[in-house]
Amino acid sequence: MDTVDLLVAVWDGLPARGFGGTADAVAYAERTGVPCTIIWPPGATRD
Repeated sequence: MDTVDLLVAVWDGLPARGFGGTADAVAYAERTGVPCTIIWPPGATRD
């Protein structure tokens, strides 16, 4: 993600079920300062 200006993720909020999933990508973006927009599908909850 070194060349990403913005991450747009459709994420259900669940933890990663393996390396490289949506949860990992969102966490990496947040750690490295990449702005992240999350689109929450219907029924998803936030902790």
